[in-house]
Amino acid sequence: MNIRNIVNALSVSLLLASAALAQVNTASLTGLIKDSSDAVVAGAKVPAQNVSTGAERSTETNREGYYFLPDLPVGVWDISVEKTGFHKAMANITLDATEKGRQDFSLAVGTVASITNVEASASLLSTEDPSIGTLVENKYVSEYPLLLRSWDDLVNLVAGIRCVDRG
Repeated sequence: MNIRNIVNALSVSLLLASAALAQVNTASLTGLIKDSSDAVVAGAKVPAQNVSTGAERSTETNREGYYFLPDLPVGVWDISVEKTGFHKAMANITLDATEKGRQDFSLAVGTVASITNVEASASLLSTEDPSIGTLVENKYVSEYPLLLRSWDDLVNLVAGIRCVDRG
C-alpha cells in the first residue's frame, strides 16, 4: 500500500467521522426561577425525569436564578423545582432533536409538601437560539417519494430553505 492510498483512506475516515458527529439526537433546557415577588431564586434544585425511559438529570439554579440542563435525550420530560420555604413546582415538556427549550417557573411561598403545576405550551419561536431548524417526521421519511432515496430531498420540507441547482 502506498502513501497515497493511506492518505485517501485517512481522509475518507475523517469525513465519515465528522458526518456521524453531526447527527445530534439531544436537546437542552434552560429557564429562570423566580418567587411570587419576581425575585430570583438561587440554589433551587431542578430534577428532570424522562417519562418514557426514566432517565434522570438534575441541576441547581445559579445566583441569577437560571438553570441549564444540557444534552437531554429527546422525548417528554417531567421537570420540577424544589427549594426550602417554597411550594414545589412541576411542568411537563416535550423536547425534539437539537431543540433549545425554555421553561420558567414562579415559586409560591409555602412548604415543599404542596405542589404547583405549571401548564405551558412550546413556543414556535425560540428566543434562545437564532438558528433555523426543524424536525422532519418519520412518516415523511418513509412515505415521501425521494429522488434516489437521498435525505437531501427532505430539505424541501423545511420552511425558509431554498435548494439551488448547481448543475
